[in-house]
Amino acid sequence: MPSSSIKQRNYVFYLRGKYKTKSDTPEKWKWVWNDEWLTVKEHKLLKRYIPLFEKDSKYLTLYHGTDSLFIDKIKHNGIISNNYSPSWYMLSSTKPSAIFHSTYAEEINRLPYLVTIQIPITETEPHRWDGFPYVWKPIKTKNYKWYALKQHIPKDFIVKIEPIKISDWEKIKDRGF
Repeated sequence: MPSSSIKQRNYVFYLRGKYKTKSDTPEKWKWVWNDEWLTVKEHKLLKRYIPLFEKDSKYLTLYHGTDSLFIDKIKHNGIISNNYSPSWYMLSSTKPSAIFHSTYAEEINRLPYLVTIQIPITETEPHRWDGFPYVWKPIKTKNYKWYALKQHIPKDFIVKIEPIKISDWEKIKDRGF
């Protein structure tokens, strides 16, 4: 059953963030892991249907550079950190800066990867920022923003995991971002 309001859908995201995984969720709340709750039912208004939330609605798209050693963990658990400090930056607003911080170790066969994440942007109070409650307020530079995790990023927010071509990785490492 789709959510009947954005507020209800936000509650689904809150519960997912609180329990982290379906297996850690109490039985009475396991329904929040059904993807049908991520869409908001359309409401009829003036003989027209106006979608309140659609797949192409606003998302905060962020990137995480990593290597092949961590890909299975990320696919299974999402993005998790040992440090949820606001100064421990792990996500970037641009691909090049995330790729720059990915790892490549040819001698031990650790290849660079780029993880693309989309965090739904919800109606927030004025003192909140895009990505809340999953990421801290970003630090801005001239060309990109860095985000620190406020809590773990659920695997459902990961939209793409792709290997980085070594030639692309080397170009970005040589030129910077």
